[in-house]
Formats: sequence, structure tokens, C-alpha cells
Amino acid sequence: MTIQTIINCWKAAGACHSMNRPATEAETRAAETKIGVTLPPPLREVYPLFNGGWVLDLCFFPSTPRLNITR
Repeated sequence: MTIQTIINCWKAAGACHSMNRPATEAETRAAETKIGVTLPPPLREVYPLFNGGWVLDLCFFPSTPRLNITR
């Protein structure tokens, strides 16, 4: 199963989720600089698809603090 397959399933779930807009490459690099760590490739795959959100009880934190996850 790919990350894109998971995202498609989440989108199909409608009211069971909330997703922020995708992160730009610049936002992802800025987050890496701020925390002093290069994100692993699977996590870097997620941020261009959505930048934080929730599905049921799973919360995925945004790379940029200005984005809020609302439930």
C-alpha cells in the first residue's frame, strides 16, 4: 500500500478526517532546519500530499506551526 492509496482512502472517508493543504518543499526544508534533523523519506512523502490533519484518532502534525488541526 502506498502513501497515496492511504490519502485517497482518507479523502473518501469524508467526515472522518480533516487535512491541511500540502506543504511546499521550502516549508519542509524550513521545518527540518528548525528541528535540526532531515526527515526520513516516508515522512517527506507525506507533506507534499497534506501538511497535518487527523483521521479518527490518528493525528499527523503539520510541518509549520501556523497551521492548526481542527476536529
